[in-house]
Amino acid sequence: ALKRADLEIEELVFVNKNGKRTGALDIYKFRKLLNLRYYNLLRSDLSEIIYEQLDKEVEVIFGDSITNIEQTDGGTSVTFKSGRVRSFDLAVGADGLHSNVRKLIFGDEQQFEHYFGYYTAAFTVGNYLPAGHPIRENSSFVSYTDAGKQVNIYPVKGNKLITLFILSPDKKLPVAHGDTGAQKELLRRWFSSVGWESPALLQRLDTAP
Repeated sequence: ALKRADLEIEELVFVNKNGKRTGALDIYKFRKLLNLRYYNLLRSDLSEIIYEQLDKEVEVIFGDSITNIEQTDGGTSVTFKSGRVRSFDLAVGADGLHSNVRKLIFGDEQQFEHYFGYYTAAFTVGNYLPAGHPIRENSSFVSYTDAGKQVNIYPVKGNKLITLFILSPDKKLPVAHGDTGAQKELLRRWFSSVGWESPALLQRLDTAP
């Protein structure tokens, strides 16, 4: 299932602001080092694969979230946003970087956070590149780097482009992780003057799903 979902990226290509190829890395060499057990996956595809592999007896709850957790002698008492209360032997918080479960148990995440100097942002757009364009027609992860900034795109099935923006400011930026509007403005402010495909990608930011 993982192999079928693999994006089949063959090389990492570096370009300049005019889109001219300046270097590349052969992804097959990474695959070979890992005995061909190397895949590039979209998180949504990975989530779907994990869900499909679950035993039919495993209960899955959608459209709800945890609002309170209390440890008891017999395990944990979990209160959901819907109002229902359930008891479990063990509660495991695996809900991402900004974990709600961790916050409920240990408090605000800022007391544990350490800024490593990077921000990333990703979104999907329609593949606007014209037919015959080298990026559109191949399976390369293409990267352009400016001072403290990087813009990456790679084509995927369904005539789409996946984008990945990387930003390296000197200090933490005053933007909340849940404030999508502020994040979009930050991207525009930092990347509007960057060359290559940045202007075209940012132009499609508001319509990206």
